[in-house]
Amino acid sequence: MRILALLAPGFEDLEALGTIALLRRGKLEVDVCSVENTKTVIGKYNITVKADVKLKKVNPDLYDGLFLPGGMPGVENLFKVDRVKELVQYFVENDKVLACICAAPTIPGRLGLLAGKSYTCFPGCETECKDGIHHDVSAITDGNIITGKAAGAVHDFAYEIIKKFKGEEFANQVMSNIYYERNHCTEECCKEEKCCCKEEKAVNKEECECEKEVKTDSE
Repeated sequence: MRILALLAPGFEDLEALGTIALLRRGKLEVDVCSVENTKTVIGKYNITVKADVKLKKVNPDLYDGLFLPGGMPGVENLFKVDRVKELVQYFVENDKVLACICAAPTIPGRLGLLAGKSYTCFPGCETECKDGIHHDVSAITDGNIITGKAAGAVHDFAYEIIKKFKGEEFANQVMSNIYYERNHCTEECCKEEKCCCKEEKAVNKEECECEKEVKTDSE
């Protein structure tokens, strides 16, 4: 499985590099693409990344998934490139995986591609996600659209992508190998009396109701 990661100047370094590293740990091939057709791309925190491919050379038929990191001005620099918007539309319309984190869900959101879809994003960005169904969770998958909340959600976001392509058992093993303990809490769970994320209740994980899945309206 092959994923195209679109990077524009000002991308959120942790969201981009953390996700790419985890996906590669998950045996997914990831090509880093410079949307400005440069040899390198500089992130918001001045980390320079070497591009594997330039946007003008991209053949979308070679890829199974598209990854958009967040960060400002990275997201706006992505959105202003017409070819980026064309690729986002193409991946959604051709039932390929689209994975966006932080402010990046506003790109399919502004294109009307989140209508009727469950998603998460950086708080406040939901105003730009037309007719989508917002969930205040770390990461969520609805069909072929995977979204993450922010930089702190990188592990859960990457987990969802790996699970989509490789299955739950393999994704769990990838996270176990780095000793990452996933937080299964959902917004529905956190409203319950028995939730291990509520420290004052001191509920252990065996009794916690966090394992409930977020049910998407499109299922």
